[in-house]
Amino acid sequence: MLPDDLQSLAVPVMAHRIIPTADAQLARRTTDAIIADIVHRLPLPHERQRSPYDTRPPSSDGRAQYDPRRG
Repeated sequence: MLPDDLQSLAVPVMAHRIIPTADAQLARRTTDAIIADIVHRLPLPHERQRSPYDTRPPSSDGRAQYDPRRG
């Protein structure tokens, strides 16, 4: 998954879980705007790193190799 994918999915996945404060409601901030603001404040990763749960052997360049037999 790319950071752009996560950014595009953040609002539909999380907006229903937000309960705006009275100040946010008075400022007419929607839950979509609150989530979008939070997502855009998060730093994007600079380079792809291996997951600590990735059990595939690393290749010569340090990244995991894809094995079609393992899925």
